[in-house]
Amino acid sequence: MRIKIRLLIFQFFIVSALFSAGGYGDKVFFRADVSWCLNLECNPEPYSPITHPVEEKCELNTRESYIKGISTIHYIRGDFPDGDSWQIQISGPKLDNEIIGRSDNYVFSIMKGTYDGEASYSACWNSVNRSLKVNWPLGEDYTFVEGYPPDGAIKNTGRFTLRNETCEFILDFAIPKILGKVDHRKEFEYADVLDVLCYPYTNIDYTLNTYYLTIVLDDKIDELLEERIAGNAKWIDDIAGGGVDWAKLNKTILETQKAWKEYAKLTARENYIPWGSGTGAPSAFNRAYIRKQVDRINELKLKLK
Repeated sequence: MRIKIRLLIFQFFIVSALFSAGGYGDKVFFRADVSWCLNLECNPEPYSPITHPVEEKCELNTRESYIKGISTIHYIRGDFPDGDSWQIQISGPKLDNEIIGRSDNYVFSIMKGTYDGEASYSACWNSVNRSLKVNWPLGEDYTFVEGYPPDGAIKNTGRFTLRNETCEFILDFAIPKILGKVDHRKEFEYADVLDVLCYPYTNIDYTLNTYYLTIVLDDKIDELLEERIAGNAKWIDDIAGGGVDWAKLNKTILETQKAWKEYAKLTARENYIPWGSGTGAPSAFNRAYIRKQVDRINELKLKLK
């Protein structure tokens, strides 16, 4: 019996190690921007794999973000990010428009190999039709930096960027840690986001990170609202509901959220406008909006108790 218990414990630690390779955890903020050739002579099938390097006659469309949110990362093999060879797979958030018989979210696979001392990076995905197989190539010739492009001079940010001529992938492991503070603290505080916001970024890098935070916190607000509405919905057809018009209450909750968002963004604009055309204007807006998001999250958490 003791041997079996030890074996189970050993297996547990192996599994834990697989899902926390490099100490980064199994959640990552992932942004996947992809473009392809619009010319039919280069691209006879819609969204077919792109050749790399891109042919001169190929007219690329504007990159589109297929994932932009907290995603699940699986460490398939190797030592990410420092090993000579590794593979990771990122599964995006669930989508509302599920397709029967197909994956209901986008999946990307990113790989590194080392040949004759030179690192090479490649990527593939399950394409816009969200097939079950991650076998649609997105090319090679990627640059990979820890920190921020172009040279990754700022280290230890918990952020990695992979890009080539047609795609850009951003993996940020710091942002999910903030959500952990939302879930595990009685009261979420603006100070809880400073771990991410206080890195010595350039203006553009700082603006991007504050922008990513607004996306993630908006998603969290939606999650809390859905939980509250679902809790009310169970009483709609219940005679013992205490005479409350639960359907009307849920409708009002949604109207309140819409009004709150308009108010929060208008308030944030008060911080944006004084900056004029200055490079700090967008991050000033984002910081002010994040403060409102923090207050809203705490309000919704209190109502769910």
